[in-house]
Amino acid sequence: MTNALEQEKLLDIATAAVEACPADQAEAVCAEAIEVVTRFANNVIHQSMADHGRELTVRAIVGKRIGVASAVVAEPAQAREIARQAAEMARLAGELPDFVSLPGPEPVPEAPLPLSPDCLDTSAGRRAEMVRQVLDVAASRGLKAAGALSTQASSVAVVNSLGVRAVRARSRAHLHVVMQSDDSAGYAAAEGPALADTRPVEVAKTAAEKAQLGRNPVALDPQPMTVFFEPVAAAELISFMAFLGFNALQYQEEQSLVCDLLGQ
Repeated sequence: MTNALEQEKLLDIATAAVEACPADQAEAVCAEAIEVVTRFANNVIHQSMADHGRELTVRAIVGKRIGVASAVVAEPAQAREIARQAAEMARLAGELPDFVSLPGPEPVPEAPLPLSPDCLDTSAGRRAEMVRQVLDVAASRGLKAAGALSTQASSVAVVNSLGVRAVRARSRAHLHVVMQSDDSAGYAAAEGPALADTRPVEVAKTAAEKAQLGRNPVALDPQPMTVFFEPVAAAELISFMAFLGFNALQYQEEQSLVCDLLGQ
């Protein structure tokens, strides 16, 4: 999926959509991903699955009206209908006075990281062996482990009517583990562009240590207190703020948490 030939296919699909779009300006984003995952609970692997999808999203601009349409696609011929739907949606949409134009072409830098072979070629057996390392840590400490190990290889192509034409591929691996005792639990996770970045033994030991430190919990009086977030918790908090607050469309629609705080 991530080789040069199929990246060209993504560009062909996006280009077909832009060329067929009956609008003043058009943009097409064609993305393809293969994700495989092994899930486990109660110290047993219970699921191994793979998902392969390709989706096209077309944005059509008619004056200051914008319409968007998307669908799963296989061939460039299917892109033309999606482009037509986007243009039809644009003509029905309200005007956005702040809209000026789609961007023009600029130099595209090289990808910061190459695709990782161990993400592209991982097997269910290889993932099971890595999960077994997590389960061994759980069993040695009298805990129950749950979580998932996944890898993804993806490509995205962007084409617009002003001359933008770019494609990029990436790989990603992720492991998260919950260790549970009778009265406590511990969480740990790791991810990166390569399967080796998931560090299963290290992650399992971290989750286990948290579960053991949380044994025999005591009640705290509800009151203001200083809280320290570890990186995985801080990242989760910031990601929600990005989706739900630091978003131009939500700001324009007065749904953002920063609507009354601009400049502060």
